[in-house]
Amino acid sequence: MIKVYVLAVMAVLSFFGNLLTMWNIYKTRIRRRSSRHTWSAIYSLIFHLSIADLLVTGFCIVGEAAWFYTVQWLADELTCKLVKLFQMFSLYLSTYVLVLIGVDRWIAVKYPMKSLNMAKRCYRLLGGTYVLSFLLSLPQ
Repeated sequence: MIKVYVLAVMAVLSFFGNLLTMWNIYKTRIRRRSSRHTWSAIYSLIFHLSIADLLVTGFCIVGEAAWFYTVQWLADELTCKLVKLFQMFSLYLSTYVLVLIGVDRWIAVKYPMKSLNMAKRCYRLLGGTYVLSFLLSLPQ
């Protein structure tokens, strides 16, 4: 039962922490839209990392807590396959968005002028990340 309680506390903290991060980025985006500052790619990347972490919280942490509590699968086979699919999808997505953040920061340091165009390419790269994560999760 200790594992269940620890995982439950982790899930609650992760859920609210990621929601607060997303809310803060959303407020910052609205504020920057009204002024004439540019929107950098890092805000979008961190926003999508929070989405991926919410998925990890929901499917991995809560799923593990439920598994430790029941010690058996109570739903049907299709639900089992879908939960496993979304567990892998969320882990792949979180990892690949972290890689995109690293690439974005590398481009910003190595090629400072090219990083100005990264905000436009960011959404295509994020879309590719979502598709790749889903495709790699399909064998589950």
